Amino acid sequence: MFPILLERLEELSYNLVYIDESAISPIAISAWSWQKKGELEPLVCDLRTRINVIAARIFKGKYAFMLKKGSKKSKHVIRFLELLDARMKELFTEEYCKNTIFVMDNARVHTSSSIKRYFRQSNFAALMLSAYSPDLNKAEYIFRLFKGRLRKACLHEKRLELVVAETILNL
Repeated sequence: MFPILLERLEELSYNLVYIDESAISPIAISAWSWQKKGELEPLVCDLRTRINVIAARIFKGKYAFMLKKGSKKSKHVIRFLELLDARMKELFTEEYCKNTIFVMDNARVHTSSSIKRYFRQSNFAALMLSAYSPDLNKAEYIFRLFKGRLRKACLHEKRLELVVAETILNL
């Protein structure tokens, strides 16, 4: 049902903005970090560090990102949506923005009462995808590319925040 609905919305000239988030920690990527053969170099970053990356696929090839240290909460997603709204108003016509639908998975952070309230008060509509359907969220594709490049990044000389930011800038 959802793939057909998404295709039909695009045919009707709706702008579908896909949103997703992912947590990054050195523990998850350190095993894949580059290091000299035969040497185990200690990581400079704190292993307890956690960076949450929120991404939006605005349209083909155009993405927006927000980095947040620590845990993610609805208020951070709302802040990202507000910043995204302001940026879209700068870049696009009012008509284009009116025809925008935010597409997200049904993670708890997306279905909270504060997120629902935000969408009721904004000019945007939200479409929540069914559970376990990452193939329908086009923002997932950028995270696949992002995490692949992040695994190749060297964490031995830099802080995690810098490595994540550099990786995003080089996508």
